[in-house]
Amino acid sequence: MWLFSDMTSPPPPPPHLRFERLLLFLCWTWWGAMFVKYAIIDQLIFEGVDFPKHYWAAVEIMQGNSPFVDSPNYHLYLGFNYPQFTAWIYLFLGFFTLEQAEGIWDGLNMLYTAASLILVARWLRPRPSPRLTDPAAFDTLGRGD
Repeated sequence: MWLFSDMTSPPPPPPHLRFERLLLFLCWTWWGAMFVKYAIIDQLIFEGVDFPKHYWAAVEIMQGNSPFVDSPNYHLYLGFNYPQFTAWIYLFLGFFTLEQAEGIWDGLNMLYTAASLILVARWLRPRPSPRLTDPAAFDTLGRGD
């Protein structure tokens, strides 16, 4: 049992836990920086990887053509190599100009990335081990005082 002088704050964690917490903090900081770079900054600077294919497939469908065969539209010179369902999901892009659709595409990519971040951070992240949260676990692991 630990005795506290003021009974309000526990003693500092053992050195190996301080290192683990620092490592965890550095990993989360690095991951956060990568998230900002790839999910926000790159989305605003570069054209989406598959945006042209989805946009021109939507335009082809709205013109009554199939994006899966040789189309008269030279933008799909390699054809649309995605499932038909994705062509219908992004059909709304055909209602906008190329510049407007690209802004919507970028916004959706940021939204998808933020949603996956929330999903992982809230429900799918690894839980801390008892060594980080329960002081009594040190005694059972043989690492206590």
